Amino acid sequence: MNIGKHGKNRVRVRTLWFPLMVVLGALVYFGMRGTLGSSAAQRVDAQDISFGFEGFEKTRIRAEAADKNNESFAVYLPSGFGNVRVFCPGGCTLTLDGIAFRNGDDAGNAQNPGSHTFALRKDADQSLLCGGSLTVYEAKQVGTMLLEVKKGSLDEVHADPDGKTRLAGTCQTRNADGTLDSGVGCTLRGHGNLTWTGGMQKRAYRIDLERSTGFLGMGEQREWVLLSDWFDPSFLNNRIALESARMLECPYTPEDSYVNLYVDGCYRGLYQLAQKISMDSGTLDRAGADGEWLLEFDFYGRMDHSSPGFETVLQYVSVKYPKSLSPIDLDMIRNRTVLAEQAVMSHSDACVKWLDITSFASQYLLREVYFEKDVDYSSMYFYKRREDPLFYAGPAWDFDRLLGRDDNTLDYAGLETSCLWIPGMTGESEVGSGWYRELYETPVFFDEMARIYRTRFSDLLEELADRRIPAWEEELRSSVVMDHAKYRSQSDGAKDQLSSAETAFGQGVARASGWLRERKAFLDALWIDQSPFAQVVFYSRWIEDNGHDLICCISPGGTLPAVPAADGIVGWCDENARPVRAGERITGDITLYPVYERQEDIPGADPMRFCTDNTEF
Repeated sequence: MNIGKHGKNRVRVRTLWFPLMVVLGALVYFGMRGTLGSSAAQRVDAQDISFGFEGFEKTRIRAEAADKNNESFAVYLPSGFGNVRVFCPGGCTLTLDGIAFRNGDDAGNAQNPGSHTFALRKDADQSLLCGGSLTVYEAKQVGTMLLEVKKGSLDEVHADPDGKTRLAGTCQTRNADGTLDSGVGCTLRGHGNLTWTGGMQKRAYRIDLERSTGFLGMGEQREWVLLSDWFDPSFLNNRIALESARMLECPYTPEDSYVNLYVDGCYRGLYQLAQKISMDSGTLDRAGADGEWLLEFDFYGRMDHSSPGFETVLQYVSVKYPKSLSPIDLDMIRNRTVLAEQAVMSHSDACVKWLDITSFASQYLLREVYFEKDVDYSSMYFYKRREDPLFYAGPAWDFDRLLGRDDNTLDYAGLETSCLWIPGMTGESEVGSGWYRELYETPVFFDEMARIYRTRFSDLLEELADRRIPAWEEELRSSVVMDHAKYRSQSDGAKDQLSSAETAFGQGVARASGWLRERKAFLDALWIDQSPFAQVVFYSRWIEDNGHDLICCISPGGTLPAVPAADGIVGWCDENARPVRAGERITGDITLYPVYERQEDIPGADPMRFCTDNTEF
């Protein structure tokens, strides 16, 4: 090919230009490295960095980036992890506290809980992949669930707002001492209503097993739930309620156990592993006039219609079992439920023809004593046994919103320990007033409820506050610290993270124990001693927007210890627009109305418009 003189010159220039560009690029690269130092080398994608510790039978627990620059990492070790070894990428060296480790080396003191320094470098050129601080957390006394994904991903599960997308894998549980408990194939998907769709960092999950399996000493079952306890930083609420139900011998109460969950070696948090309320393997899966049914008062059922259901005057009822219903069967269930509701609303002894009063009284107490926010709203189960005309309340479920916490609109200021909760339901909002509110007005029911409290529940509260909660605190402390550090700590310092998590948990436990003791003292006086009380009713239905007034009980002549607080409310007044403040002496029943800061904030249906005159506040 004849390229000519000018063509030869162009080839010569290109031939010389390429090596010049290589040299120039190298100078720029090494110059930039010298200018930026190690911090630029640290800013790599955390997913490209895989190191951590290995224990059990070669189970790897990965270190996780704790900041966007990958200068701070954390690793969360399971209880009983055993002989711990370091793992890191091939061709790399992991330096921990100044000691170099290669893949498979014994971890030594580097596994000890607390703050460490680390650096991960490539052996070839000693370039730094990442480095900084590494905080090691270690669980104790709590079992472990290890989920290995075979198909799908957790990201895909999280992206589905309906919670129906599944991943498939294997589920292994280990006892707190690290010994193998069980292993089984499984699928995982989302669980819950607000806990799934509310934008929580930590989600709840449902696990379906390929065969019935018992985890950590619990009975065998195919359907399980991992409760996140996101609304309860103390992790005690669900355990308090479920343990109380078991102590009251409430039928079908699910068994539960705490576990630290890991998905493909990544720590997902402390969970409450519980048997899902499911009667597939039992007898509660029959229709017909003498069949067995599992029903739920469920506000959310109005929206998702995942189960057949129907409206009554008071509530929406989802039919959980039988799964397959003919129109005739559904009409029969509806008719019997409506007749039972009519008896409940009559406030007469007629309800005993339709309800097992003892089971409903027990479930009432679980919600009244512990100030449970979802009462007559959702997760309120009741069932009918075969060839038995009565409805029974239960099983107990979903108690993470207890002890006067988790209210974003009204601060009770500690008044809730001496308040009646269910009687304050007004029936004037979307939540309404359900069976339990009506039953409180029924003498035969009230007497049975008071009897159970007097003979069983009062002592149960003492047992919980004095013995069981301290035992759970010891069991859970290190695991709750891990969970808090991953999801709730706002501190950048590793030492501060540990301190913050421990403090938060300690405060949560102390509050739960103290709250139960105060609640017991009040209810003992009310239902055992039958001491006289004046009722201070805070007309708070429009503030909370959940259909409740707050009924505070004060000994006649005693002082009002506090008043609730909410945004846009400057105080409280009586029906004559007289301001009533904390510290005022209470001599008789009184209703207090909120004083709004601005006229436009007053709900249209609020009759107390004069309460905008806030000059005295």
